[in-house]
Amino acid sequence: TTTKLRGEAIFAVTDVVAGDDTRVRFPASPFNPLTGEPQTSREFITPSQNTVLANRVRLDFLTSFTGRDELKLRLTSGNSGHPGRRAPDNIGGFEFGPNPVVSYVSIGNQAGVGRSVEGQQTFQDLGRVSPNNQVGLTNLQYSFPIGSRFRTVVMAIGGEHFDYVPTTFSSWDDDNGGTGSLSVFAQRNPIYSVMGPGSGVGFTYDLTRRLSFSAGYLASEAFNPAEGNGLFDGRYSALAQLTFQPTDNLSLGLIYNRAYLPGGNLFNNDIGTSLGNNPTFPPTAYTTNSYGFSGLWRVTPRFAVNGWVTYTDVEGASGTIAPGSPFEVRYNSSSASVLTYGIALAFPDLGRRGNLGGLVFGASPYVTRSRIPAPFSDPQSVPDNRSGFGTTDLLRRIPDRATPFHLEAFYVYRLNDNLFLTPGAIWLMAPNQTNRNPDVVLGTLRATFLF
Repeated sequence: TTTKLRGEAIFAVTDVVAGDDTRVRFPASPFNPLTGEPQTSREFITPSQNTVLANRVRLDFLTSFTGRDELKLRLTSGNSGHPGRRAPDNIGGFEFGPNPVVSYVSIGNQAGVGRSVEGQQTFQDLGRVSPNNQVGLTNLQYSFPIGSRFRTVVMAIGGEHFDYVPTTFSSWDDDNGGTGSLSVFAQRNPIYSVMGPGSGVGFTYDLTRRLSFSAGYLASEAFNPAEGNGLFDGRYSALAQLTFQPTDNLSLGLIYNRAYLPGGNLFNNDIGTSLGNNPTFPPTAYTTNSYGFSGLWRVTPRFAVNGWVTYTDVEGASGTIAPGSPFEVRYNSSSASVLTYGIALAFPDLGRRGNLGGLVFGASPYVTRSRIPAPFSDPQSVPDNRSGFGTTDLLRRIPDRATPFHLEAFYVYRLNDNLFLTPGAIWLMAPNQTNRNPDVVLGTLRATFLF
């Protein structure tokens, strides 16, 4: 039995260079849901953001019993939460790009409510550990072969679909590490992030030398025996992938992901707009079917291009709010569509051996269709609320609607085998799908130590 330690420590200076310290006004429901008084719009204030020094440490303990298997145990600690609502458990989370739909469904104007989660950087991936430098177990899995063509991964904690599928569609997918892209969005096709991490099993079977089939199942609350949770009765995501490599320099993949979420965010609030993570209203249980394509072409040893596209169909369940009370509301089923795509250019060994230049353009997951069910589609049909949408199309309540494009440039400079410096920038256009929000630019200088 052999156990090895593999460590990574990241120091990053990052800031919102543009797009903070703003006041944005969105149309609102005809009546204030708190006072019942008429209203036409609401103002959302985004405070100025300060430069922060973020850190994250990962310690992987890798044990092999046969020489062909691997038991992986990961400890993680960090201090930077992802963008979005700032709260005690989200220290360091930048605020920008308020959600225009909040003016119809939220009471008050709390700081951070409905802010965009776009632009999350890889060092902000802390698993379930709070961003206050606590240390926690974020990944526990065991991989082993069965014969020469079949490999299985059993994931007890923090498993992801990309833990068992061939990672041949990206030039810098490093498990959200510190030697690849700045953002999580640029790492890989977001279809692998539907539901987020969980517990389960996955496998890859090599049909031929050029063709493989992968499949897996993850449940996010597998440890919880309560009703609506557990391994098979709660949130789950099941994925299948066919990978074809016609040549050593070309990889193509077809991916399907089916998920059920009784609540929570479609992409775990790691990628996408606020509506992309909460595509239906009211926020009830929903089932998703995601269809994706990924590809990578290594044109030359020093230039590669990869891309992806994923379409997600969302079906929300009907239900009842506050059953048996004077505020009881029965609502019909809802539906929505979510789209994401991207293209990336990679420049390996740019400037010197071991360096990496990257350019990424695309759109993180955003809603292209969302049907509001009755009675919420009516303007004044919700008892004691009087704040209906007045339409069956949720997108009509987004003023100056636009595609939330993502442009990213970074340069990984290899000082030696153990130290990498990465300057870069992320430009978020029309955050949360509206041009009323100013474009946001994130600037980062990241130092990564490997040991």
